[in-house]
Amino acid sequence: MLGVHRLSLIDTTLYRFRITDGRSVPTVIASFGSDRRISRAQPNYVYLAQDDGTKTDASAIPAPVTAGGDPAQYVLGKLNVPQAHILARATRCWSP
Repeated sequence: MLGVHRLSLIDTTLYRFRITDGRSVPTVIASFGSDRRISRAQPNYVYLAQDDGTKTDASAIPAPVTAGGDPAQYVLGKLNVPQAHILARATRCWSP
């Protein structure tokens, strides 16, 4: 067992397991079907990006926009959050 996560808000407990005996994921999930305590089982696949051997020029990677949020949230720039904050905080708004 890798972990147990209790979600009290929805009265549910999640369990994470690792298959160590060589059985396939579909076989293990099918074996849970006879256990009435289990309402749902699903695989937790892990995907890794493969290196294609090309190098990326550091100048081609856009700098993260950090205005108005955590720098770890790189999507802020893509969503134009700083511009949205300017519009939302505007004191003189025009309406048709």
